[in-house]
Amino acid sequence: MIRLLICKEKKQALISPKSPVGEKTSIPRKKDGIRDIWKKEIDLEYEYYLAALRAHRDLRYLIEERDGLISKFESAQIRNVELRKDIRALERELYTMCHKNAHNSCVIDGLQEIDEQVKQTQHFEADLKHKLSLAEKERSNCEEIMSLLQHEIELLSNKNGVDAKLVDSLKPHTERLKDMLDSKKLENHQNAQEFKRELQALLEKGKEKNSEFEALMQESAVKSSWLEEIFLSIGDGRTQKNLPLENKEEESEK
Repeated sequence: MIRLLICKEKKQALISPKSPVGEKTSIPRKKDGIRDIWKKEIDLEYEYYLAALRAHRDLRYLIEERDGLISKFESAQIRNVELRKDIRALERELYTMCHKNAHNSCVIDGLQEIDEQVKQTQHFEADLKHKLSLAEKERSNCEEIMSLLQHEIELLSNKNGVDAKLVDSLKPHTERLKDMLDSKKLENHQNAQEFKRELQALLEKGKEKNSEFEALMQESAVKSSWLEEIFLSIGDGRTQKNLPLENKEEESEK
């Protein structure tokens, strides 16, 4: 810029005419005015130059900021894709865990029911054994009484001068005791048969429950395989649906 100003001054000095002798010349004043005008122009051009530098610097900062935002946006898109993949994996894990928990709960319920039936059968068996032992004790007591009575009868019959009437009077008692013993045996036998029937019914119920539990297990296995197939088909459908989205995202990233 200074060189341009010097060249302009030289051209102006060459073009300006020489003043005649004895006349007052105003050339220095004109030169001072021109110089002031040139200085103003120089100052304006310098200010324009500084403004251009500032604008260039601001433009460079804006470009850098734009590049940084673009890089942040691209990294955010990449993180979004990774988060979607993680969410899909977590959904699959959650589905498998729910399926396993449902299957395990069915198995646990069936095992608890079987344990309860086993406890009930054990309780009835213990009760039956106790009643059978009581019946056996009563039978042994009755047999002891019968043996004592027979022994007494034998002693009385072996004695000399035993009255036949006394023996005849004792016979009804022995018959009555025999009838009581027979009735008690019959009652004990009936009770034992009843307990056996109850035990057999409980065993049959246990077998039915076991068969029902096996059927439930088979149904749960069929349902689990069916759910796994549905889950795999749903997963394949989601992947096929998400492939165009991922392709679009990759194209937008490019």
